[in-house]
Amino acid sequence: MEFQLNLEFELDDQHFSVETLINDFDSHKDNLSDIVREEGRILVKHSSVKDSGDYSEPLIRLAGQWMRKLQWIIAGDSETIPFRNSEQCFAFMPAGGGVELSLFEGTELEVEEYIFEPVTIRLETLVSASFDMGDALLSLIDKIDASLVEEDEDCRDLKSDLDESKKAWHNYELHRR
Repeated sequence: MEFQLNLEFELDDQHFSVETLINDFDSHKDNLSDIVREEGRILVKHSSVKDSGDYSEPLIRLAGQWMRKLQWIIAGDSETIPFRNSEQCFAFMPAGGGVELSLFEGTELEVEEYIFEPVTIRLETLVSASFDMGDALLSLIDKIDASLVEEDEDCRDLKSDLDESKKAWHNYELHRR
């Protein structure tokens, strides 16, 4: 039951993973000049997840929200990430030594219909995949324009929230021993 999180950018009506954009940067750099406004989605790869939803959100902001919520998920809180462009949310619920992750239509307080039902993932696995996702996005941002991490609010928040989540995870591991 492998679990991965992948960021998918929507550029000129085509979908590209962050890894593809990094590996083939020269052929895509013209489409990435306004990276902070580009939209896309977070793809959840898991044997139980057949559909990661059909939505498009400002991707740096969405990844930043994910990192911000990750700190609280590590602390054992239930969290949701509501989307801006649709009435969909990611939800995270503590489940023993893991987290139930789901994607649904509805509001933060009310599930109308699941896009994918809650899937239990070990906390360590979710955290590791989240860090990989955040680090990959920051690598792409750095390739485009390293100054964005200091100058753009969403990029700065992404980096800050990723760093804070890494600190929260480090503290969690220290106290767990």
